[in-house]
Amino acid sequence: MAPDEYLERIFGDAFRRELDADENVARTLPFFTATLALAASLFGYVTTKMPMLGPNTLSVSLYALLALGALGLAGVLWTLFEAVRAREYRLLPRETEQREWVEQLRTFFAGNGLSGQALDERVSGELRSRMVLEYAEASEHNRGNNRRKLAARAQGLTLLVAVLTIAFLMVAIMFASTVRFSSAQPGGSNAAASDSEKAGDGHARQPPAGAAAAPVLRGGGEVPGCACRGQGEAVTDTPKPPAAAPAPSQPANTAAAPPAPP
Repeated sequence: MAPDEYLERIFGDAFRRELDADENVARTLPFFTATLALAASLFGYVTTKMPMLGPNTLSVSLYALLALGALGLAGVLWTLFEAVRAREYRLLPRETEQREWVEQLRTFFAGNGLSGQALDERVSGELRSRMVLEYAEASEHNRGNNRRKLAARAQGLTLLVAVLTIAFLMVAIMFASTVRFSSAQPGGSNAAASDSEKAGDGHARQPPAGAAAAPVLRGGGEVPGCACRGQGEAVTDTPKPPAAAPAPSQPANTAAAPPAPP
């Protein structure tokens, strides 16, 4: 195998590999988009539960983490821009230009007295040398672009993981503080549950002092505490006033009546 043929094969493979690397960067964009949306949703939830900023460790820590998360999100967006922004990639010469150049070579060498197989071999050698140079220059140029894009993608992924860690850490801190605050309240939910249990334990409630008792209708028959029989009577538990004493009867006149006149 001729040296030019060997170099053409090696450089051609390198050229195609660099083009594939550029496409691989674009294929990772859906993953970045979904993860970035998750991080934004977590921070949106956290901001609705944030306490007021005050001179205490909890609020200062949460706001510091929120600021770090915002800076991390800005860094992720910048690295994504660096990874996907337009760059100039070198490609091989156009086919029409190569065809014209081959015809010019053939005309030139034919004018120098070459013909037949010798002319074709000379033209093929010049063409192969030219393609080896094109492959080498394009591969180096494209590799430099891909290196910067891959570095930006790696930085963006690192920042994205850090942002997600900060978001989950803030959610965990707020959840722990909420549980601690609710358990530290006097009485808490246990007192409310005890009151509700006492309200529904089945014991009769005593009427307030001074309130009149509701009348109770009792059926016919002898009613305790009452001398009436027969029809039902609405009675209450309050004592009735004593009945008035009967007036004393007049003593009977025992004197003999005077005799009737004759």
